[in-house]
Amino acid sequence: MRPAGKISPGFAGALEGMGDLDALVERVRAGDREAFAIFLQTYGERIRARVRLRLSPSVRRLADSQDMMSTVARRLDRFVRDGRIRASGADELFSLVLTTAHNAILEKHRLVRRLQRVEGPDAAWARPLISALRDDDAAVALDPLIGDALNALSSDTDRAILSRWLAGDTLASCGAALGLSPEATRQRWRAMRLTLRETLRQWGDH
Repeated sequence: MRPAGKISPGFAGALEGMGDLDALVERVRAGDREAFAIFLQTYGERIRARVRLRLSPSVRRLADSQDMMSTVARRLDRFVRDGRIRASGADELFSLVLTTAHNAILEKHRLVRRLQRVEGPDAAWARPLISALRDDDAAVALDPLIGDALNALSSDTDRAILSRWLAGDTLASCGAALGLSPEATRQRWRAMRLTLRETLRQWGDH
């Protein structure tokens, strides 16, 4: 299997003769965010198809999520804005986008695995997230829920704890990484669970 960002000769050849592609890449290198948005809109389906080939069957459907390219756009938009895209041509820009998309989907896969293991008191607030996994369009259904959950929390510390927990960290390691004692972390988590349960309750019938 090739690395996530490696462009195959066949794929690279398919990019040739696409008219203004080189000019579009130059605009991206110059910090043109609109040009990057056009690039993703034009080649989004092609990129999704390439990412799917590199994923296991259990993860592959996440590559079909409509939000995948939005995630890529958010992550790379700042690089474009700050003039930090150094791609010398279309193949290097595609490699960068493919790697970013691949990593985003694997992160989502870790989130899915975390939610599948939720039990006990955490299952009460996480139930809408768990239910979203059963949807045919689970990858899309999860994102607005996660967004609501993070927005409901009142501090960056709480949002960092939730983000780390969803990524698979234990509650103890979440607190330790943020300089919190185990007891302080547990107290925050108990309060967070109440907030999250109330916030996500509106999704219960979706």
